[in-house]
Amino acid sequence: MKTVELTDKALEDASYSWQNFTPMCVSWRQIIRRNDEPPPYLYKEPARIVWHGSTIMEGTVRRCRPSFSGNSWAWQIDVHDILKPLEGTLCFNASGSLKGALYAAVEGGSGADAPRKVSIAGTLNRILKDARKHGLLGADVGIQVDVSPAAWVWNTALACDTYAGVLRKLLGARPGMVCWVDYSGSSPVIRVADGAVLPAVTLDRAGNLLTAIDLDPRHDLVPPAVGVVLTAGNMARQSQVWPRGASLRQEGCVTVQLAMPGTTPETEDEPPSSESPIWSFLKPEILVLGDKLPTGPDDAAEWWQGKVPKLAEVPGGAFRGCEENRSEKQGQRRQQLQHGGKRPGL
Repeated sequence: MKTVELTDKALEDASYSWQNFTPMCVSWRQIIRRNDEPPPYLYKEPARIVWHGSTIMEGTVRRCRPSFSGNSWAWQIDVHDILKPLEGTLCFNASGSLKGALYAAVEGGSGADAPRKVSIAGTLNRILKDARKHGLLGADVGIQVDVSPAAWVWNTALACDTYAGVLRKLLGARPGMVCWVDYSGSSPVIRVADGAVLPAVTLDRAGNLLTAIDLDPRHDLVPPAVGVVLTAGNMARQSQVWPRGASLRQEGCVTVQLAMPGTTPETEDEPPSSESPIWSFLKPEILVLGDKLPTGPDDAAEWWQGKVPKLAEVPGGAFRGCEENRSEKQGQRRQQLQHGGKRPGL
């Protein structure tokens, strides 16, 4: 693993970017000194990034390409931390398929809704440990989740996605969570915690070498109301709004329309929906396809010779059709006797 000291004078324009539940990225430029100079790093080469000797990130090189600026060439280098593999890898459900809800068996919830409620803390633990099991995280990477055990989410909200996508869906259900990688020990530790329980940190503009401070309240990200519009056919509609009594006809409202399964008459078109329903109580339908088996000897000869042409060359070959299912025949016989009737020919 190569170690990169960001205070090295050979590096230019070093920058650091990070978002919650998103891989950290460190970028810099390195001057190309001759035309035939090979790339200083290979794709996915392990690297440790340090600042004044302290490790701030471990990860892999994801970009190392030449770029021209002004009158010189330089290598443009991006290194992402250990969470990067979670961005491009699908998170399969417990059965190994890519359909349905994820991790419905994670403990959580109580009462009649318990099977559909899953623990956010338990699901975070399972997803991260599953990623480590399949080699997306190093075997020595620690995992620590300090999220309230009372926090839950509907299992149908966790449709299959990449590992990082599922983690961000859990973040959307509990926006106060914070995920970061702790490099202070001998091996990295992925930590997830509720922001409300984390200690406050004071940054000194001069002591912490802050070059810019940008504090901008985002009132535009706070919706005045959220609502669910339930539709059952073109005429029936019901809305559930929070805060109660608020109007959804305001700027910036977040609204989802759901069509209740099985309630739309055949003569009506299904009402448009901004999102697919997040639950469904319909029974599964199974479609079985197959060949119609022959019932007579002539049909049977043609059917079998079509499947196995060599059978046509068998001298004296005889073919029989498919007999009626024995259990079905017996069931029909019992039904006739119970009603005191007879089937023709019996």
